[in-house]
Amino acid sequence: MFKNTLLGVIAAMAFSFSSIASANPAVFGNWSAVQQQNGFTLTMMASISATQTALGVKCEYQGQAVVVSGTVPSEVTASQILLKGSAKETKSVAGVECSIDVVPMTFDYSLNGDTLTLTAQGQSLPFTRVK
Repeated sequence: MFKNTLLGVIAAMAFSFSSIASANPAVFGNWSAVQQQNGFTLTMMASISATQTALGVKCEYQGQAVVVSGTVPSEVTASQILLKGSAKETKSVAGVECSIDVVPMTFDYSLNGDTLTLTAQGQSLPFTRVK
């Protein structure tokens, strides 16, 4: 019994290491995407590494800015970013409310130069590398 359990653990570890090793290292780093509508600016930020992803949102309206963020464990493969944890934060300043609610999910990604496009649930969002 111990031998089979130990082999299972070693196999799981080998799978985990091979998944990280097969990730495209160009996806690691800092990314941002900006959306504007009706005087409201929403800047989404992502800092992606092999084992965790930090996500942030900056909400701006009429000179007020509010930033919220969260960091979750993640895994990056050759074509996907798997968020494996949850984070939630809401802040309000002078009538501007900003929220982030990260849940476990999988994003397909594609890279084209300094553009990282994340796709989930049929929707895509291009991010630009922050240099």
